[in-house]
Amino acid sequence: MYIMAMQLTNTFATKAGLDPLLAVWIPNIIFSALAGYLFYRQVK
Repeated sequence: MYIMAMQLTNTFATKAGLDPLLAVWIPNIIFSALAGYLFYRQVK
């Protein structure tokens, strides 16, 4: 899913004019938020 998100934002950066720096960081932000949520909800 991470690689698919990277490819999707790469397409947006090249075709739709999305800022390349933002395109690189969007998947990282999404998946780090997901990891933080799952880490917070872990069974102790």
